[in-house]
Amino acid sequence: MKTFERNTSRRTTFQEERARLFATPTSSSSKSSIANDAASLQQSLARTQKLLSQELERVSHVASAIEQDGKVLDKTMTQHQTMNVKQAKKALTALEREQQKEQRILMASVFFFWCVVAYVLWGRILTHVPLFDRTIQLLSKLVQLPLRKVIETTNQFRQTEL
Repeated sequence: MKTFERNTSRRTTFQEERARLFATPTSSSSKSSIANDAASLQQSLARTQKLLSQELERVSHVASAIEQDGKVLDKTMTQHQTMNVKQAKKALTALEREQQKEQRILMASVFFFWCVVAYVLWGRILTHVPLFDRTIQLLSKLVQLPLRKVIETTNQFRQTEL
């Protein structure tokens, strides 16, 4: 609503100024009022020229932006037209291979991490627990390793720590 009122008041002001500028001078007008009118007309023309130059600059920027966007669209369209099914299939196959490779590396890294955790627990905690000997005996029966070798290895390990 305010915009409408502003536009209406501007239009009225412009119409009044236009009527005043284009009015024919009366015989009672003095030379000073004609000079003032001429100066006012000159200022109005300068404002109009400035406004037109700003609009021209804005339009040229818009035109250059549209031209750049058109080039991007043409390039994309050309790329899509030249890409055929075989190339797309090769690209997808290569991406799947890379994904499988990265997944194998991740799984190997996780396995290595848990091996290091087990080694640290074995070396720091489990060798000092008395229940550890019984655990080794049970494991040796399960794995069918000679019990003597396992106990000897455990005793040697304990002696090296002391």
